Amino acid sequence: MPRNNPFVKNAFIIRPFGKKPVDMLNAKGEKEVGATYDFDQVEKALLSPALAQLGISGRTTIELMRAGNIREDMFHRLLTADLVIADLSIHNANVYYELGLRHAFRDKHTFMLRCEGLSTYPFDLQTDRYFVYHREDPARSLPQLISALEETIMSERADSPVYQLLPNLTANDRSRFLTPPREFSEAVERAKKVESPGDLRLLAVESEGFIWEIEGLREVGRAQFELNFHWGARATWEMLRRHYPDDLEANLVLTRIYQRLFEHSEEAEMQAKSSQALERLRSQREIARIHRSELLALLGRQIRTEWISSWDQLPADQLRAQALSSPLLVQAYESYADAFYEDLNNYNAGLNALSLLMVQHELARALPETWQELSDAPDVMLETLARQVAKLKSAVALSLESERPRLARERQGKRDFWLELHEASFYCLTSTQRMRVRQEFDEAFRLAPPAWIEALTEVLNVYVKLGVFTENVNIALEQLQRARLRQRTRLTVPKPVKAAKKRIILFAGHRVDNLTPTHQLKALRRAKVRFPQDKASLDKATEAIRAAIQQQGDPSNILFGMAGGANGGEILFHEACHALGIKTRLYLAGPRDEFVGQFVSLAQSAGEWYERFDALYHHEQVEERIQLADTLELPRWLQLKPHYDIRRRAGLWMLQHALVNRVLYNAEVVLLVLWSGEELETPGTLDDLMKRAIEKGIKLVVLKSKEVFGE
Repeated sequence: MPRNNPFVKNAFIIRPFGKKPVDMLNAKGEKEVGATYDFDQVEKALLSPALAQLGISGRTTIELMRAGNIREDMFHRLLTADLVIADLSIHNANVYYELGLRHAFRDKHTFMLRCEGLSTYPFDLQTDRYFVYHREDPARSLPQLISALEETIMSERADSPVYQLLPNLTANDRSRFLTPPREFSEAVERAKKVESPGDLRLLAVESEGFIWEIEGLREVGRAQFELNFHWGARATWEMLRRHYPDDLEANLVLTRIYQRLFEHSEEAEMQAKSSQALERLRSQREIARIHRSELLALLGRQIRTEWISSWDQLPADQLRAQALSSPLLVQAYESYADAFYEDLNNYNAGLNALSLLMVQHELARALPETWQELSDAPDVMLETLARQVAKLKSAVALSLESERPRLARERQGKRDFWLELHEASFYCLTSTQRMRVRQEFDEAFRLAPPAWIEALTEVLNVYVKLGVFTENVNIALEQLQRARLRQRTRLTVPKPVKAAKKRIILFAGHRVDNLTPTHQLKALRRAKVRFPQDKASLDKATEAIRAAIQQQGDPSNILFGMAGGANGGEILFHEACHALGIKTRLYLAGPRDEFVGQFVSLAQSAGEWYERFDALYHHEQVEERIQLADTLELPRWLQLKPHYDIRRRAGLWMLQHALVNRVLYNAEVVLLVLWSGEELETPGTLDDLMKRAIEKGIKLVVLKSKEVFGE
């Protein structure tokens, strides 16, 4: 059984090929004439089994030769592979060349090994650590090799002599050499546009095993974050960070996600995780100025959250005085201001600094007694504060103004929601032209994704509690309500699943066996029953499914059922739910007509199943009909995935939607499966769905075919 290894997904093996002449001593200590050694057998008996045990896919240049462009693909693999294994048992120019490239571009996770008792290896490499494997029987070294590879995988120490000798040298970011297929990126954009977090989760799962998996996860994670689906975004970015603990973007985004979850849940764990992610960033040896600015801004956000917590729950007559008195207000402002002056293009940091400074100025004017207690010269300090506001206001205005023409050039005239939101926020703080404020927020809310609208809402609510910028804030909130009415859907902050009271039932099961009576009898004799066609079997399946649904409690506590529309178990599940007064959602892998032709109609009883599907499709208790794709063909980027087809893809798709619904509805999900007991261990098969469901904490109810239909 392969080990669960979240850190390294793929390896590249560089080695001699076939049988090569070697210097080898016989039992008498004499050099053997014409001795050869079979390096293909070493890979077969030692390297491949070790990688398989660790759950790592591996390739050599031989496979690249079969695929075509060996030179380009070889460079690509050397630069992007999570792990490179180099066999240096003999003098081989190709191996040395490829190892040199790897050491030059990647600082860690290069593993060198050699066979015992063969020719001497280069002087330059004699000081390096090697794993030495058994010459006569390489397989004897398998346990030790697995342990050594695990140690290399877990290590964050540079093993490249180049980076050991030049500790300030920064390794190349592998993402520069990896790009997901265009069709994958387009699918991510479509899912984001229609606000479908379930489809995004499917794409994240399907990227597993591809060499561009990490960059695929990055695209999905960005889309999830923009949709305000922080539960899914957190899972995606944490998966990426397990792979690359110091990934800059992953830690930046996770800092924001943890901070946002803390702001909504006040769970101390989220605050601690946010601080840890921020500390990972601060501990990096070299960080570009633009990222240092963002890091300081994240620190400012953490302090700002603490500042809000220090007064948010106080009585109204004490709240504003505490907000003004708290030293956290000044600390948050200073951190944001430092971020802005580190990078004047970071108008987000500048605007946050300006808002905090103006809040302090407004409260100081409104609460003179409190302000006098904070300063020995309150009037002088108030004038100084006013000058700081004017200076920062001009700087932020210039930063916003300079950004618009740059974006116009880069985006070819397309407007940017991020800039629009910040311009609207700037006018909210500074403008006395109410109509202009209204127009700015109307335009910004039309462009902005839900996540950013909700984030701005929280800022506006802070202003409401503090009683500052009142007229402009009321205008902004009015435009916000209009924007919410325009939104097709709302993705909310996740609630704890453990508090769930309602249930959602997801069904997965076999279709009716499309067999002749003779073949069906043979299948029964072989005890490989899936779903016989006869009426008695249909009645048994219907009763078993209905009973399993009833065992989940009062139907009024079941929010809805989820299933496809194929003949057999899926249609029977919908019918059973409707008979019990439970609404369902119908999931189709493709367009209705194509779906019916491939998954509903049977040669022996086409009319019967078609009529049942048609009645189901138009049933009043089907509250939603959801389609996966415009065709039943797999996208080109998925067609090379082993043993994967549209049916299995649909199974994974429905499971991901169920996981999303669990969060959105704060419900418990039950997976009800009609299963023959066949284990295929392929993504999307019933046994794979059950395994994934258990890993995600989903309750599993299994109806075994033998028990339902009898022997």
